[in-house]
Amino acid sequence: MSVFCKSLRTLFPICIFIFPAYLAAAPVEDVFEVSEITTSIHLYPDFLEKSGLAIIAQEPSANPRRFYPGFTGYRGTAAQPFQFVAQGGDFEHFDGIGPAFTHEGGFVLSFQNETIDLTGFRLVPEPGTVVFSLRDAQDEIWFTMQFPHAELMLGRAKLEMRHMDLGLGPALAKRIGHPTLAGYHVGIAEVELAVRVPDSLYKHLKMCTPDYEGAIDIELTNINFVGQLVANTERVALAPSAELRNVGEADVPWFRAIEPDGTVGEHPYLVMNMYRMHEGRIEQIGSSDVKHAFFAINSGCDCPGDQILFAGCTDLYAASTNGDFFHLAPRDEVHAFTGDWDSLGSHFDGEPVDNRRDHFAGDHDAFDHRLVVDVAELSTENARYFVDAWYVVGEDINLFNNMGYREVRPNLNGAIWSFTLISSQMTGSVLDMWVDPLEPSADETHQVIDTGEGRYSIASRTESLDTATRYHYSLFNHDFDRQLNTLHIPIPPGFEMSNLLFLDGDTEAANDWQVSQNEMGITWTAPTETGLDWGRLISFSFDIALAPELGNGQVTYLETGETSWNTIPVLLPSCKPQNQWSALLPQWPSVKVTTLVAERAGLCATP
Repeated sequence: MSVFCKSLRTLFPICIFIFPAYLAAAPVEDVFEVSEITTSIHLYPDFLEKSGLAIIAQEPSANPRRFYPGFTGYRGTAAQPFQFVAQGGDFEHFDGIGPAFTHEGGFVLSFQNETIDLTGFRLVPEPGTVVFSLRDAQDEIWFTMQFPHAELMLGRAKLEMRHMDLGLGPALAKRIGHPTLAGYHVGIAEVELAVRVPDSLYKHLKMCTPDYEGAIDIELTNINFVGQLVANTERVALAPSAELRNVGEADVPWFRAIEPDGTVGEHPYLVMNMYRMHEGRIEQIGSSDVKHAFFAINSGCDCPGDQILFAGCTDLYAASTNGDFFHLAPRDEVHAFTGDWDSLGSHFDGEPVDNRRDHFAGDHDAFDHRLVVDVAELSTENARYFVDAWYVVGEDINLFNNMGYREVRPNLNGAIWSFTLISSQMTGSVLDMWVDPLEPSADETHQVIDTGEGRYSIASRTESLDTATRYHYSLFNHDFDRQLNTLHIPIPPGFEMSNLLFLDGDTEAANDWQVSQNEMGITWTAPTETGLDWGRLISFSFDIALAPELGNGQVTYLETGETSWNTIPVLLPSCKPQNQWSALLPQWPSVKVTTLVAERAGLCATP
């Protein structure tokens, strides 16, 4: 039950009364009755191993909705009729308080020589939500199910709730010794409810016809959760949930990627990344490939779930879905600026190349295509960590509200990584957290470069050391498909740099940009025929005994086009004497005197 129900547990007749009263007020064509339910459950093997849990007995009673390895199906019925309201056939959530569904069969878990018998488990819809709690006969909550793709399929008389995160209930989190992991996602669940469709519904059915005219504008509104998918002693794969809303004028196609998955066509793509801020710099420490979107639930509006995200409607993908191999594919297949992608010959279309799916979830290891971070990167003292999510949507008018991020706190609970959300949702590029583009300080810069073919950002920061200045640069390619392959920073000749650092989010030396220096400055160059692709961030830093001033660096592009390079505004090491000496001699008001002293001292003269 919900908290509301618990407060009324001793007044159970009142709970029963409220629900029918609500239904009585609804038009008869909007009231649906559930006859039975099929619940499909898959617990991640990695979670079972890391937590010390084991499934020691299973008694399936139905075919699972998904015929994937590890899914088990159970049939459930309610002791009394269960009804819900879906106005005009548009299901949003369960209303009021209804009965539990008791399931035939079940499963038994073991933990440290104790058993947890969930034979005959009960599934309780939480009122006002699309959340289920899985309970035993004593009403203890062992699992939760949330973030579904809910679709009321009138022609098939079914309400399907697909791709749900299976979460730890408070009873099980406490039993394994980690009560703070309650709600943590540990598997996948799907629920299918057989419904009686009201005879008069079709006279009142709300139909939504797509209108593709007008501006396209998809906004990422929330990351509700970040959780581990799989881990070993060296790496952890994780995924965030992602909630978004169509705030534009046009309805947006949300079709499937390839036959025979369903209606095929245009659709957005989701990418996910992790970042660390430490010692004055930002670095990308993990990134995913693309998740192909495939269905829009259209909540918060009058339109039912569909292959279109209608204007004003909201969509949600659970963490388990965002880490599902079935929908993941390489980034380099997608043109980020246009949103173009070709299914023929794609990752999903193996041999023979015939524009049909023949590459499946089982064709991967546990880390392929997912957001993966080295475990060693997660325990840096005094560091801050961020996870972002970004929808690539063709012809969207606002790139930076497609993306958002939240600060997280990584924590190892036994052998299970959790990522506690410790900030509110922030819209835009995570680089904004490192340097605010609207209010940079005197020792910061941040500029978005719009090439007309895509965008990238360059940000710089400096910090004063005892005998030098440290320069930090971060280059973030948002959606510039031609890629960037060099960064040049002008430096006065004859000055030595120290503590040179290049960070690209991995430990592969072969793809590191090589550094060179001449009388013109310092240049980092990508390996031959490679560059900084879209959705990637790299960082550079060095120390030098020169103070900063605003100037222009330079980047070059990997692929040919109308231009092959561009200037970028950044903080540069300066050879102006007054910059070097004004800080040392602030009591001298005369720039001429300061300059004279600097020149006499030989400052900035070539050794």
